[in-house]
Amino acid sequence: METSPDSTGSEAVKNKIPKKLLRSPEARFNSIKAGKACFSKLISPIKISTFFKTIWEKKPLCVTRNNYSYYENVCSMLDFKKALAEKDVYFGENIDVTTYINGVKACENHVGRANPKKVMDLYKKGRSIRLLNPQTFIKNVRCFTTQLQEYFRCFVGANIYLTPGNSQGFAPHYDDVEAFVLQLSGRKEWRIYNPRPNEDLVRFSSHNFVDADIGQPILKVILEPGDLLYFPRGVIHQAQALEEGSMHITVSCYQRNSYADFLEMLLPVALQTAISEDVQYRKGLPKNYLDHLGMVASDTKTKQRRQIISHIKKLVNKLTDHLPIDSCADQFGKKFIHDALPPIIGKGEDLFISFFFLLISNEKSTESYRPSTVLQITIPKYYFFLRLVCEDEKFKLYYNTKNGLVYHEVGHKSIKIPETWAMMSEILLKNYPNFTDFGVLLDSVGNADDVIEFVEELCKRRLLLFDKPLREE
Repeated sequence: METSPDSTGSEAVKNKIPKKLLRSPEARFNSIKAGKACFSKLISPIKISTFFKTIWEKKPLCVTRNNYSYYENVCSMLDFKKALAEKDVYFGENIDVTTYINGVKACENHVGRANPKKVMDLYKKGRSIRLLNPQTFIKNVRCFTTQLQEYFRCFVGANIYLTPGNSQGFAPHYDDVEAFVLQLSGRKEWRIYNPRPNEDLVRFSSHNFVDADIGQPILKVILEPGDLLYFPRGVIHQAQALEEGSMHITVSCYQRNSYADFLEMLLPVALQTAISEDVQYRKGLPKNYLDHLGMVASDTKTKQRRQIISHIKKLVNKLTDHLPIDSCADQFGKKFIHDALPPIIGKGEDLFISFFFLLISNEKSTESYRPSTVLQITIPKYYFFLRLVCEDEKFKLYYNTKNGLVYHEVGHKSIKIPETWAMMSEILLKNYPNFTDFGVLLDSVGNADDVIEFVEELCKRRLLLFDKPLREE
């Protein structure tokens, strides 16, 4: 492996790797392993530990592989055209048509279904094409992003870009996501620029820039099929296809997933809790506080001013006694479940899915399950599809098995459950990825009927996985 960091802090890696991305058969029934294996192949030959220690959120990375087939299991031009032919893909909603000429970006307003002929005719006429959320239409992209969302514990999105030869579709800009560019076909020259002052790790995407706004690039690189380019939020970038045209997919994550976003949810709740529980927050301000605070008084050093400011800071510091950190984390987990793609059931894995438990549990005989039958709280591979939450002193299980392929196509899906079911859910979740014996659940609540009703209710929603097939193939 050859690694060549340049003087600007960006890093380029050259290596020939005779492997393909996506397949992780060794990680069956363990979503955490599957996600990690998928990400490891995405950034290979860089080690995961090295990536997060020296590159993630710090600087761009380019990996040159000399392996044109590396991403063939993710997406191809054939997959793209097939999606247009077979799925309901519409201009404006799913397909953007753009040009960028002489520093001016233009978006064309086409309407109706985006069939392959019309889209490719536009491409041949020099228009750039962007397919939004290809995971909705292309199963391999969905499989890829679903595995990565398990690893990152947040929504992972994607866009596919087709750029005609010797052209550029978008103005220089920065994004509010961590971006991984996978070159699928053709070649494209990328120019990467340092973030502007105080715009590292931004929370919102930028407007379009002109070249005079952004200075000189810190990295210029030509991506070929199989290559990877990563850059953090706030890094300005632009790209131009070379003579043969280009197709790439950008995979993105960590949108609004920072400490700032966590605190934005946490602190208002902490303040309301403090107000309700501590009378000090409800006491009136000193009647003369306006004499000592404000722009006019900001350069004074009176005793009264010092006392008022000191007391306000004391109240702010006391907020740490009221921080509902775990509750806030559950709300982030709930949001992730709503954002996420639904799990994918692999070939043959449906034989292990809990729906078929309903067919063999009519007699409700616990002896047939204990101790030989064991359960695992997951559809194959996907641990973060379920979240146990306490809201308004009621327990709920939020899940994403009923999510649509379109972002937020359906609302939150949840089950209101009693405390005993919450106890069993906690056991199953904490024991993942290991299988949990049916008898362990029975011992925890002491009521066989309660356990079987709990299992059946989760089976109806396909939320359990068994350690062996429940029916013949």
